[in-house]
Amino acid sequence: MVPERQLDEYQLEVLRKCGVLQGANQWIQGFAGSGKSVLVIHAVQRILAANPGTTVCVAVYTHALKQLLASGLAEKYRNVPVMTHLQLLNKSGSRYDVLVVDEVQDIPSEQLTRLRAMADRLIVAGDADQSIYEQSGRPDDVVDILKPEVYRLTTIHRLTKRLIDIVRTILPGAAIEGARTGRMQEVQVTLAKADRSADETEWVWQQCCRYSKHSAPAAVLFPSHDEVQSFMRSVASRCGVPAPVFRVDQKRNYDIANNHFQEHGVPLRYLGNSFGDLEESDTRPLTYVMTYHSAKGLDFNTVFLPTLNSGQTFWRGNEDISRRLFFVASTRSRCYLFLSYSSAQPHSYVMDMPQHLLHKQPCSPSGSETALFEDIPF
Repeated sequence: MVPERQLDEYQLEVLRKCGVLQGANQWIQGFAGSGKSVLVIHAVQRILAANPGTTVCVAVYTHALKQLLASGLAEKYRNVPVMTHLQLLNKSGSRYDVLVVDEVQDIPSEQLTRLRAMADRLIVAGDADQSIYEQSGRPDDVVDILKPEVYRLTTIHRLTKRLIDIVRTILPGAAIEGARTGRMQEVQVTLAKADRSADETEWVWQQCCRYSKHSAPAAVLFPSHDEVQSFMRSVASRCGVPAPVFRVDQKRNYDIANNHFQEHGVPLRYLGNSFGDLEESDTRPLTYVMTYHSAKGLDFNTVFLPTLNSGQTFWRGNEDISRRLFFVASTRSRCYLFLSYSSAQPHSYVMDMPQHLLHKQPCSPSGSETALFEDIPF
């Protein structure tokens, strides 16, 4: 969690307005990596510091984001309940002085109306360009229901200028086109090509082991659970351990697979849907594998987006949602982003990117330095 002393002037101004007990409902808008989640957590801590005994609850959309925001609270505020918005809606009769809601753009309007009735004041955060569910409410609905004061964060602190220039092509006309970056450091965005899908998986896992560090895990993101599980099986085979099990009594259960990898010393875990633990990476180098949906709101130093083949499907039947999903996945990295594919050409979203901004290289199963960093034509 970014400390207050590292916030920019406008973020501090927003925090001063949001971090008080009384007042209007407030909506912190902003691009991916602009610090929305950071501000709402600091607002919670400011309110509690000035008003001991105040009842505050934090509601988020995904289980993975619940872990992140809970770990961002200072130790003395760890008693603040942090839960998914559905968990909160199932707590009948609950009421709070202040309710904080992250990723508000994903919450259906009917559910947001119910959340509004559970607190005297709401502080919400979200970005309409990152709405990735068909049942999501509309920005106008958030305004009609909450009648909030709106603050727009326009400086991106996570993404570099190069990455912003690359992802602009995914959502033409999106608000991110007017974004400024607070990052001076520039890093490569790599596009890697494999001759076979097995070579791609081998290369991705080699690079995961290379880039994951203590307290800086790498993440591998896929559009679907089927692809997540296929990758985990391939890693198990490559590491010489039995294939993991993912279902118990017809229900998906990644705890079994995570425990399986832990027992065999393989530094791979699934994160999302209430499975996996972000804090486990504080003590050892780990790679997390996730779906695009579960990665929403999170960020990692190093992110891999494999299987970006020409026939890849991110979301069936809705081109807008498909683009938003890929946009979310492409904006999860703080430093290194690796795109890879094994078809004759990459996905059209990748083809539309400014090719001169991509570092192109082969997926070399050998992992040799010469092969890894030799640009090749596509």
